[in-house]
Amino acid sequence: MLKFHYRARLNTTSPKGIDWAKEMAAHFTRVTGHKVDVFMRVGGGNEILFASEFPDFDTMVNTRSKMLSDQAAAKAADAGVAAEYLDPRSIDNAIWVAA
Repeated sequence: MLKFHYRARLNTTSPKGIDWAKEMAAHFTRVTGHKVDVFMRVGGGNEILFASEFPDFDTMVNTRSKMLSDQAAAKAADAGVAAEYLDPRSIDNAIWVAA
C-alpha cells in the first residue's frame, strides 16, 4: 500500500481558501475516480494536506497522470495561487510506503 500527499501552507484562515482546497479534492476525485481527502493541520501553521491511498505504484502513477493532465484542475490550481489562498513556495509532496 502507498500513500501520496501534497502539502501547502494557506496564506489565509479565510473559509475561501479551505473551500477552494475541498473543491480541488472533489474535482480530482471525480476526474480520477480515486478518493482524494483534504486535511487541515491542528495548531501551528495554516497547512492543508491532500492525501490519497493506493494499492500499488502503477495505480498511483496512473491516477497522478490523470490529475496532472487535467486542464480544468490546472486552471483551478492557478486561480487558487492567484487568489493567494496558498503559498506556492511551501508546496511539497511525498510518497509513503507501508512498513
